[in-house]
Amino acid sequence: GLATVKRALELGHNVTSLSRRKIVLESDHNLHSVQGDALDETVIKEIIKGKDVILVTLGLGMNTEATSLFSDFAKLLLHIHANDPIQVPIIVVTGFFSVGSRPYLKTMVKPLFRLILNKLYEDKANMEQMISESTLQWEIVRPGLLNDKPLTEKFRVETDLFRGMKISGISRNDVADYLLKEAVVQKNLGKFPALSNK
Repeated sequence: GLATVKRALELGHNVTSLSRRKIVLESDHNLHSVQGDALDETVIKEIIKGKDVILVTLGLGMNTEATSLFSDFAKLLLHIHANDPIQVPIIVVTGFFSVGSRPYLKTMVKPLFRLILNKLYEDKANMEQMISESTLQWEIVRPGLLNDKPLTEKFRVETDLFRGMKISGISRNDVADYLLKEAVVQKNLGKFPALSNK
C-alpha cells in the first residue's frame, strides 16, 4: 500500500489513502491520509466518494493466520455497491497463489505456499470470487512473491494462465507502478493479470 501511495504521488496523482496508521510524507499536498478500519462502512463510503479509481491493497503484514478480513471487505464493498452503485474501476491486489492460479505455481514452491500461506489465501480466494462475480468494474492483480527491490518498470504481465508459466518474485515498487498505470489505461478490467519479473 505504501509503495502504491508513493508511486501515485511521484506520477502526480491526488491520493486519498486509508490505512491502520496515518501516512506522513514530507511536504506532499496531493495526499489525504485517513487512519481507519477497512471494515468501517462509514469510512469506506466517504473515502471512495468522487474518486476516479479505487485501488485495494489490503494486507496483514507478516501475519499468515486464518482470517476473514478479505472476504469481509468484499462483502462490505458489495453491500455499498448494492445501495449506491460504485461507478469507477476497482483494482484489487491478491497474489499468485489464489485458487485459480495455484495449479500454475512452480512445483517446488507449492508445498511451501501450502504450509505458510494456505489459510490466508483461502480468504483471498473468497474475496476474488465475490468481486469477480459482481457487477463492479473489477480487476484482480496477482503478483508473484513480493520483495523490496527498487523500481524497474520492467516486469511481465500475464493475463492468461498456461502450463509452464514462470511467475517469479516482483518488487512492491513495480507492482505499484503497474497499479497506477493500469488505473489510467484500464486495459485489463475483468481479468486476473499475473505480475512477475521479466
